Parts: sequence; C-alpha cells; structure tokens
Amino acid sequence: KTETPAYITSNLLTAVLSPDYIDVDDNGPSVNDVGNYVKFNYCNAGIYTWRTPDYGSKSTFNKAFLSDPADNKASYVQGTKEVWYIHSIESKTEVAEFFYDTDRQDARDINGKQLYRLNTIKVYSKNELVLAGADATPIRVIQFTQDYELCPNTTNSTASPSHGKLTLKKVGMYSGKSMRELQSPYQFTYGAM
Repeated sequence: KTETPAYITSNLLTAVLSPDYIDVDDNGPSVNDVGNYVKFNYCNAGIYTWRTPDYGSKSTFNKAFLSDPADNKASYVQGTKEVWYIHSIESKTEVAEFFYDTDRQDARDINGKQLYRLNTIKVYSKNELVLAGADATPIRVIQFTQDYELCPNTTNSTASPSHGKLTLKKVGMYSGKSMRELQSPYQFTYGAM
C-alpha cells in the first residue's frame, strides 16, 4: 500500500485585473477600485472519492512471470478530492450567476455521492440586482439542455436506459423577458470516431 499526502492539482482562478487596476480600499476587487476587474466566486461541494478502475470493478489484474503462477497481483488506485463549483462571476457593472441541478445521474463516486450539473447562467446588471434583489430581470439567460446519450453502460451512471455520461445537447439564450431567441439554440450532435 502506498499513500500520497494531500497536494494541489489545480488552482482556482479568483480574479483577472486590468493593467490600470488599483485596489483603493485594500479588500480585493470591488466597485470602489480604479480600473477594471473580473472576479470569480466559488462554493465548495464537499469531498468526492474516485477510484481506478471505477467502483464497478474490484481491481486491475497484473500478470507477472509466466513461469510462476503464484506471483500474480491485482491493484487499484483510489483518492479523494475537494469539488468546487463556480457560483458567480462579477465585473464592475455585471454579475453572472450559475445555477446547478443536484440530480446528475452519472459521475457518482464510490460512496454514491452525486456531482452537480450546470443548468442555467443568468447575467444581471449589478445596479438592477442591488435595487430589485430577487425580482431583478436578467440581461441574458443561458440554458443548457443535456441527456445521457454518450458512453453507454458506464458503471457509475444510473441514467436510464443507457447508463451513459452527461451529454450537452443544446445551449439556448434569451435576453430580458423575451424568450424568442430560444427557438434557435446551438445544437450539438456526436458521431462515432
């Protein structure tokens, strides 16, 4: 058994600052600062336990010397990771909020924990959001349509009937209260390679 101590696999982007940006109030990117910025906000979704081979298999068979049938081995690799989702992206004038569904039917960890799937992104004017709160009308709404068409018979998927992986089918957008643009979404098709 080999155990590797915790380590960082990737860093989350927290902000992009313009060359003329100055943090006036010394609290990170905010509306009082000089210059422009884009700030990224995340939420922690907890610990995800992964395994290779996935949880449908016990281990990988490693055949050793043909002359010695008693030296065969089996192995697996398992670990945990923190899962973070983008919650919102802010600039001086706009806020994009990300909305997730918790009913994702694939990518379950070995304990059955579900990941989230992105459902909608809503972009608001920052002033409108401050003034109207929950009643604010978004400037732009982006909706994602998905199914589980690809990679049938995936062992950590409960999607019926194919047990496939989450597959992006359409991206639709509309502005304000007019939903006319949803009639012509971007559509995605996938073929065998």
